[in-house]
Amino acid sequence: MKQTLLIVATLVLLASAGTCRRTVAVAEQPGDAFARLAGSRWRPVALYGQAVDGTTDAFLALDTATRRVAGNSGCNTFGGAYSRTAAGGALQFSQMISTRKMCLGRNIEAQFTAALAATTRYALRGDTLVFLDGDGAELCLFTGEAND
Repeated sequence: MKQTLLIVATLVLLASAGTCRRTVAVAEQPGDAFARLAGSRWRPVALYGQAVDGTTDAFLALDTATRRVAGNSGCNTFGGAYSRTAAGGALQFSQMISTRKMCLGRNIEAQFTAALAATTRYALRGDTLVFLDGDGAELCLFTGEAND
């Protein structure tokens, strides 16, 4: 019963996730701006145009040497691989795995994982990392947090 309820809740969140999207132009970054992403945890501040509660545990970290991603999606931890190209800012996540804890209360898990799955490009705007879909719509905005 709990699993069915979780699946239904996830589907509802995924269905509503695409309703608040904004399409933006991606400015090319000089040099390889992706190198700036290493060594930081990136915390989501907006998902699908909606502000993220600052108390969430969600973050992601990109290891540029191994092309691996790891993080927390608000309740569960996740990991996987990514591929990217510097030209055009292409970025895709693959081979994603996650713990499967029961997550109670309001959390961003479903929207966060859906945003990662839909990401095809990235952009850096100052200190903000932006994940975009194939149409250029903003999926997720992140701010960097230096690792200690």
